[in-house]
Amino acid sequence: MVARCLLVLRKRFERIAKMPRRRQSSRASERSASRGKANRQLIRTIVLGTVAVSLAIVWLGEQYGIAAEESLSYLGSAALFVLLLVGLAVAGFGGLLLLRRLIGGREEND
Repeated sequence: MVARCLLVLRKRFERIAKMPRRRQSSRASERSASRGKANRQLIRTIVLGTVAVSLAIVWLGEQYGIAAEESLSYLGSAALFVLLLVGLAVAGFGGLLLLRRLIGGREEND
């Protein structure tokens, strides 16, 4: 019984050993290419979504009797407000990181 199991395992091993090996670099290049494609699709989606929302805001403004220039100025003001909030978040993160390094530097010297 054991001899038969060993024979079966040996045949399977020989079959596997004869199989052509795949190169790992080809898989890595495929993953890299697919990531690049995904990034391009993401950028395209963001741009198309931004254009669609901008046009929808202008159209909605016209439906309520607001001029397109005024709608775009409101849109610009909202964009500036969002950028201001992002800037404050980045500054807060930088301040916390600086504080952590300063406090961490004192503990190392003690």
